[in-house]
Amino acid sequence: MRLLVCLLVCPAALAANSFNCPPTENTGYFADPDQCDKYWDCDRGLATARLCPDGMAFSERARRNTDPCVLHWLAGCQGRTLQAPNGTLPCDRQNGYFAHEDPSNCIDYYHCLNNVPSPATCAPGLVFNPRSHGCDWPTDANREGCNTRASVDGFTCPNEIVLNSNGLREQHPRYNDRNDCRSFFVCLEGVTPQKVRCPLGEVFSENLNSCTLAEFVPGCEDYYKDHPLRNRFKDADGDGRIDVNLEAFSQF
Repeated sequence: MRLLVCLLVCPAALAANSFNCPPTENTGYFADPDQCDKYWDCDRGLATARLCPDGMAFSERARRNTDPCVLHWLAGCQGRTLQAPNGTLPCDRQNGYFAHEDPSNCIDYYHCLNNVPSPATCAPGLVFNPRSHGCDWPTDANREGCNTRASVDGFTCPNEIVLNSNGLREQHPRYNDRNDCRSFFVCLEGVTPQKVRCPLGEVFSENLNSCTLAEFVPGCEDYYKDHPLRNRFKDADGDGRIDVNLEAFSQF
């Protein structure tokens, strides 16, 4: 009976722990057919099993490097296994990028290197996406509780793509303040609003996507009608902007 069990089990165990180096290239690193973070170091036909650090995997593209291991999602591990995770929280694995331990914190994450975490923060408007292991748009990350958009003075950045005059995506689109001709909102990365004011003597123009004289913006022509510095709002060069910086009079 013991011999029968060995006949059934031993060949499989032997196959899992042996590798035939290619006769045409008997020296180099080669992928294990079953385990993505395991590879074989062939030296003149003699194969030795190697294991990448936790969170790393063997890369065919890096097989000629001194270290052929890369972060596992960059290695193309579809259909192959990885060693069991052995990181210490917040590092799920010893190497990689991982979400903050507070599920309501969508913008902070950790870069773990040899099980040592380094905190990091996504750029404004982005959240950490565990699936892509990096920062992403909230709609693409699709994390529960991470799609809430910030609001400033009742304004929330529209969920839309704005193109500039060249047909390219506007990274920080602008929107006028319906309650104040002089103010407008800048949506950082199209998501996070910041309120901005035009220089004294000017109002925001949606058509120009910038500040200009009130007389050029329909509905805002009389914005400075009774302003005490009205006579200083001059545009001698005809560029649509106030010629003199009046910020020293910002109290007005």
